[in-house]
This record gives sequence, structure tokens and C-alpha cells, in this order.
Amino acid sequence: MTSLVFVPADEVIDVWMNVIEPFMAKNQDEISEKIDNFIDYFVETYLGKVGRSGRRGNPRIKIPTWNKFASVLEKVPCTNNGAESFNGAWNKCTPTNASLWCICDGFLREEGLVHQKVHDTRVNVVDPLAPGSARKQYSKNKEMLISNLVSQ
Repeated sequence: MTSLVFVPADEVIDVWMNVIEPFMAKNQDEISEKIDNFIDYFVETYLGKVGRSGRRGNPRIKIPTWNKFASVLEKVPCTNNGAESFNGAWNKCTPTNASLWCICDGFLREEGLVHQKVHDTRVNVVDPLAPGSARKQYSKNKEMLISNLVSQ
């Protein structure tokens, strides 16, 4: 079901009905009640439940809101990890009840770090032993792989 995120938004319902539903129907004996309940929740929340008339209702969360197909093709970040990372670092280096001047100093410090990172990037100064380098490379490789799969 998570792969539906990478299907074009206008094809999500078709993929659900023509690929995933037949697969689940074929394997119904192996699906527990908890999984069946989760599938019902998923359909109602993200796809829209099919009513008695046979028409699919509106989902609680519209498909374009959670679908990431276009974001992957446009190389737009699909998560808010960058913002969360900044927020975590900011909270570590700024006292809890900081004064306005302390916060201003924090912004100036952060601006200096950003300028240094931009400079290092421009002159290709990359420390292969820096913490997180392997994770960043893995993340870039994963993004490239997903982008290649989606663009096929």
C-alpha cells in the first residue's frame, strides 16, 4: 500500500482496484482481522470508501495531499527532515528561556555556519569522515533510485 505514494495521483484508484484489491482477495485466507481493519481504515482515509451505490466517496485526506509522485519527479523533499534537524540543533544550542539578545546571537551564529557550509560546498571541501556522510550518501542514492523508478 505504501507504494501508492509513488503512483501518479490520477492513477491511484485504478492501481488499487486492479492490482492491490485482487491480490488481497486472492490472499484473503492469510489476512488477519487486524490487517483487514487497517485496510478498511486505509481505504476510508486515503482512497474513499465505496458506498452502496457503487460510487467511491471522498477520502478524509485527498489523494494529491499525500501523493508524492510529482514531488519525486520535481526533486522536492518529501519529508520535513531538514526543518526537524534545524529545530533540534537550535533547541540544543539555545537556552530554554533565552532573552531576545541570546536568540539574536543564535541567529547570527547560525548564519555564519550557513555561510561556511555554502563556501565549503562551492570549493568542494567535503570531509568523508564527517558524521552523517554515509547516511547522506545513502539518502541521496535512495532518492535517485526512487526518482528513476517513478520516471519510467
